[in-house]
Amino acid sequence: MSVIKTDTVLSQLQNETSKANYLNGRKNLGSDTIGKDGFLQLLMTQLKNQDPLNPTDNKEFIAQQAQFTQIEKLDNLNAAISRSNFLLEASSLVGKEVQYKTGSQGETARGMVDSVLVGTNGTALKVADKTILSSDVVQVYKQATNN
Repeated sequence: MSVIKTDTVLSQLQNETSKANYLNGRKNLGSDTIGKDGFLQLLMTQLKNQDPLNPTDNKEFIAQQAQFTQIEKLDNLNAAISRSNFLLEASSLVGKEVQYKTGSQGETARGMVDSVLVGTNGTALKVADKTILSSDVVQVYKQATNN
């Protein structure tokens, strides 16, 4: 009869659990990359399953926290750049005439863009007294026409 050390079994169990969580996370994310939510979930799983008699090294834990902070900052930077790009793109329409959808039956209208609104749900244009989504713009005219 062979004797198996408890530490060895616990370590193998943790490794298999971490591997399974990682593979499930990858499958759920649909890619090889992991975002800040996935990283935090992985970190919390690791903390929950660590050996209380042999906890994670402080240096390793601090390095993981730094990685999480870095991922979060990169996500925030990416969101800010995206908002800036939307604003820049939409602001180029100010003073131009656009044709835009007005209904679900394919009706359109034309008008000059007075201003741009950027919100959490996207970019909108102020055309006369109407607010339209930039995604409803069908055509942009180089110069305002007098039709």
